[in-house]
Amino acid sequence: MAALTTDHLCFWFGTNASIPTGWTKYVAANSRMIRGAETSIGTTGGSDTHTHTDSGHASGEHAHSHNVHSDTNHANDAAFVDSGAPSVQNFTLFAIAGHDHPTPVASSTSQSAFADASINISTESNLPPCITAILIHPTSGTKDIPDGASILLDSGVKPTGFSWHDGVETTPDLTDKYIRGVANATTDDGGGSVGSATHQHTDLGHSHPAQAHTHPVFVAPDASLSTAGDTGVGKVKNEMAIDHHKISLAATTVDAGTNTASGSTSSSLSNDPAFIKVRAAKNTSGADKAPTGMICLYKGTLPVTNWDLCDGTGGTLDLNQRFPKITNTTGDIGSTGGFDTHAHVNSFSHTHTTTATNHTHTVSNVGLQNTKKASGTGGTKVFSDASLVHEAGDHDPWTVTTSGFVFGPISIAITSIDSSVPAHVKLAYVKYNPSTGVKVVTTGGAVITSKRVLTG
Repeated sequence: MAALTTDHLCFWFGTNASIPTGWTKYVAANSRMIRGAETSIGTTGGSDTHTHTDSGHASGEHAHSHNVHSDTNHANDAAFVDSGAPSVQNFTLFAIAGHDHPTPVASSTSQSAFADASINISTESNLPPCITAILIHPTSGTKDIPDGASILLDSGVKPTGFSWHDGVETTPDLTDKYIRGVANATTDDGGGSVGSATHQHTDLGHSHPAQAHTHPVFVAPDASLSTAGDTGVGKVKNEMAIDHHKISLAATTVDAGTNTASGSTSSSLSNDPAFIKVRAAKNTSGADKAPTGMICLYKGTLPVTNWDLCDGTGGTLDLNQRFPKITNTTGDIGSTGGFDTHAHVNSFSHTHTTTATNHTHTVSNVGLQNTKKASGTGGTKVFSDASLVHEAGDHDPWTVTTSGFVFGPISIAITSIDSSVPAHVKLAYVKYNPSTGVKVVTTGGAVITSKRVLTG
């Protein structure tokens, strides 16, 4: 009796036009790998691409201060003159029309901070190296593996009439490859190559917006100047005295310039999903074959007569929730590896460079300037203090240039965990075992019936 029912599938790596009569293409595998399953057979899942989420990071801060320079105009002062009769002393008090801050005084240090930002991470493929195939099954009745079709094996013993998919005995070479359905089983041929062994992500570009900053109020001392003249009759006494006053630097927003990241890539990781290694062979006998021990796909209801579910019991490999990866080394058969999820534990290491950043602080006064003024007449002139308001407009604003600076290097650990499972359809992997009876296994001393019914 022929081995394959309409629910059994094998692989066709040849042309679409050469598929034998009486075989139907399984289109649910279009652009999908085949993941082993015991339940939910025929359902799809996974994705060939993924990205990661950055929890956010700061580019750093640039500490700086500003000096109050000399030759700062004080334009709004007035001159006060007290004149009397020619026979008395004339005392003239000149309020200076401009003053200096001769010694630069630094403002308190401020942190010129840039806001936090998240890395804009590229979307990359997690599709491993695959050879595309058309999945075919009998249109009706039962059949054996047709000439030119391929199967999987969990043994290094090659069935009679079959050739290894090693690129020497037969093509395509499936060594270290996975099998994936063609993009369109209606029109596409098998044997194409897709996927890659590794992937890494890049920072597509991000910046950190500048934030406002202030400098605390500080005291900028004026020069205390005094010019004494002759105090005799008809003489003039000039006196200039200027008290200290306070200046603050108002809040401002720093120009962020070209605050962009450079050299930002993630570590490289393998694209291997959870796998188990098997061998693959092609029927090259020129006739239909059904060798004992061959592994095919099954899309029907389990259990299935004469076939063992590949679940790790009864001498089978455990293909449940795994993808078969082809090996041509007998000793590698049954070895496992790969992951359903991954994270790039190594860091996105990058620096942030800004161009020369110009920004302006508007100077405000928060105190008074006191100028002495003479009062009285004749030789009894008395000098008293009269306050003149030191107006906000008396100082021109300072434009301060901050040179370009570099933040970093900054290391960002992208620890978000994302799926490594490519787009797939779930099917059962079953091993042909045309024996009779029902297998039993012992668990904890109790005898239970296996899911694999082997009658017929």
